[in-house]
Amino acid sequence: MSGNYEEHEFRAWLISGIEKGWISDPFCYTHDGDPYMTEEEEKEWEDGGDPCSHVVKLIIGR
Repeated sequence: MSGNYEEHEFRAWLISGIEKGWISDPFCYTHDGDPYMTEEEEKEWEDGGDPCSHVVKLIIGR
């Protein structure tokens, strides 16, 4: 398979997952924080807690 085909398939898969609500829009957890935190998680964070954040890193082209 060529890289262009794989990129096209990945992009289609990503868009499909976003449109169906299966995954979030891409974001940088390091610089943007977690824009999908619930109010309860935000409160815990602000109170000094450390709510779990399950993250999946997508790896392409390896």
